[in-house]
Amino acid sequence: MKHNIILLIALIALVGCSDSNQQQDELVSKETWVLSGMPEVCNGIAVYFCPRYSILGSSESNLAYDQIEGYNHQWGAIDTIEVSKYSIDNPPEDGSVFSYKLLTVFNRENVPLGTVYHYNDIPFNGQTFFLKNDKYYLLGYEVDCQTANICVELLNFAEQDVHLNLEIKVTDSGEIIRWY
Repeated sequence: MKHNIILLIALIALVGCSDSNQQQDELVSKETWVLSGMPEVCNGIAVYFCPRYSILGSSESNLAYDQIEGYNHQWGAIDTIEVSKYSIDNPPEDGSVFSYKLLTVFNRENVPLGTVYHYNDIPFNGQTFFLKNDKYYLLGYEVDCQTANICVELLNFAEQDVHLNLEIKVTDSGEIIRWY
């Protein structure tokens, strides 16, 4: 009898320790996307840059609000990628019902180096523009500054929580060349 009680307690402990929240998301589809080289400002829980994409063969475009597992969009990169689209069994109230995973990058074209993107009314605060490990980040994308002075000025603006207009030039990364 004593062994049965110990066995029962051990069984209950094992069941209690199992990850009952771990469920496989269901594959909905595989899609081929063509992503724009110019990140756009997305407003979700936070403000961040995200790429615009169209599904191959469709003229409709969308913003990729959700992260694509295994993929990192880069300034000026026009990528054709294949993704798996999964439905999330228990999505958070403020989150997407889908998740995406990169299967392959079919093609990468780059906009010409020196292409300038114009952005208006970009929020600058400690979450949207910051320095980490000697690298600057703007709305989730790594950026450089044409001069060190520009980045210092922008960090000062980030402490004041302001909105600015920017010009970002495509180099090997995005380079902030002017703010106003």
